[in-house]
Amino acid sequence: MFASTFFLGFLPGAPATYSSFFALLFPFFIRNPYLYIFFFISYFFLSFLTINQLEKIWGKDDRKITADEVLGILTTFFFIPINFKILILGFLLFRFYDILKLSFLRKVERITGAFGVILDDILAGILANITLRIILMLWQ
Repeated sequence: MFASTFFLGFLPGAPATYSSFFALLFPFFIRNPYLYIFFFISYFFLSFLTINQLEKIWGKDDRKITADEVLGILTTFFFIPINFKILILGFLLFRFYDILKLSFLRKVERITGAFGVILDDILAGILANITLRIILMLWQ
């Protein structure tokens, strides 16, 4: 249940996109920065443990595993002021970088185990976060 983001990973079509969209609830509702950091760290460790175990059963980075998308969304909105427009823009930026998979993200994705699965989405989230910050500076 956890690694598939409440079974969204089992849906046909685009489970990573569904899970990323669902994950928008977390930055929307968790506004306290200390709680956000605690939630991120906890989610990271639980993802690491569950993904490592599930890869033994399902194989490397199976599409049902979507907890890494949640971590990418959490990274995208790290210390970003939240409103509806920013949530949608950040979601689109994260999915863009996650799907585009720049060459260095592809290399990171090849790292064995859960770390490789998780790290490429966190790096896509960092790229989305930086891009979002630039856009927010230009809007002001």
